[in-house]
Amino acid sequence: MKSKQDFLNRLKLYEGAEYIYDDTGFIAWQMSTGENWEIIFIEVAETRKGYATELVKKFVKAVDPPYTSVFVFRLASNESAGHFYRSLGFTETLIKGLYKEDAILGVVNWDILKKKLCLNQ
Repeated sequence: MKSKQDFLNRLKLYEGAEYIYDDTGFIAWQMSTGENWEIIFIEVAETRKGYATELVKKFVKAVDPPYTSVFVFRLASNESAGHFYRSLGFTETLIKGLYKEDAILGVVNWDILKKKLCLNQ
């Protein structure tokens, strides 16, 4: 996992971005157009089942007002990230030419994400 200082240096590129950095890893997000949140970065401290899900839960709890959706971009070659996001209800669209290789845009409705995370109580 990146050091907190390395993470904060990278985050400076995103004015107004918010984040959580703790023992499980880090997640950063920003408000986008149309009452949507964009997950900018997510990285777990160790390859442990559940850490990434816990980070997303912390993000959702931190911004809990009703929003429309959450989206994320990932490299098309990063299928482990794809599996993770699809398990949370994200639908995916291939975007050619976004990065040096193809990218995937993942989008999930806010209520579906909360349901998948068991946060609808």
